[in-house]
Amino acid sequence: MQKWFVNFKHMKIRNKLSILIAFIVAMTFAFALIVQQYAFSVYDEQLYLKSSRVLHLSSSAIEKELERIEQLSFNIITDTQIQSLLRSISDSVECDKQYSAASHLKWNFNPRTHVGCDACGSPTRLGEYISIHAPT
Repeated sequence: MQKWFVNFKHMKIRNKLSILIAFIVAMTFAFALIVQQYAFSVYDEQLYLKSSRVLHLSSSAIEKELERIEQLSFNIITDTQIQSLLRSISDSVECDKQYSAASHLKWNFNPRTHVGCDACGSPTRLGEYISIHAPT
């Protein structure tokens, strides 16, 4: 190491200046690389947080819709009038009887107006988000 310093002292000014400039360029490059890595890590962290929030909101909305569909399915399954109409549609061989039962089901149990009761006894609209169509 001392030999290197002795050699450095006896170098020409031009060579010393070249080494100094190369050292400054290397330090600047290292500093820029460290700052860039830090900026990318901060950006990645913020991107991850925002993405997880969006995914959480989306999954909450999907979960809410699935709960509504589950409640609708339960209401349809437990409603005896709807089940008897569906049974008559599936058992009927004649298209006129099927259409008549389906129309009765559609108009008498309009999802937006027909109110049923859920498992807790509180009123809920049947099929608020799912339309019931007569077979074609």
